[in-house]
Amino acid sequence: MWHVVLNIDTTIAVTHNFSSRTNFPVVWRKTVRGRPKLSKKWYRALRRYEPDLADIADKVDVKSSSGQASDSSSDSSSSSSSDDSESEDSGQESLSNMKKKKY
Repeated sequence: MWHVVLNIDTTIAVTHNFSSRTNFPVVWRKTVRGRPKLSKKWYRALRRYEPDLADIADKVDVKSSSGQASDSSSDSSSSSSSDDSESEDSGQESLSNMKKKKY
C-alpha cells in the first residue's frame, strides 16, 4: 500500500521501513520471503546500480530465519539485526536504549 503526505510546514519524517548497508542481509531475506516480485525487481536494480549489494544478496541464505522477531505487522518491513553477529552494530538502536539516552 502506498500513501502520499503533503508537508505544508517544516516536517521531520520517521519510518521503521529502513534499509541500510548494515541491516541489508536481514532486509533482503525478509523481502525475498515476503515480497518475491518486489525482490526480483530490486535485485535487478541492485545488480545495475549497486553491484556490491547484489553480491551480498547472492550470499544471503533466504531460507533461514533471521533470528529476529518482527517489530511490524508487515513482512516487508526491515529488521534491526545483521547477519554476521548479534552484537554487531545494526544501524538501528533498540527502543529501550533510546529511552535511556538523554538528548
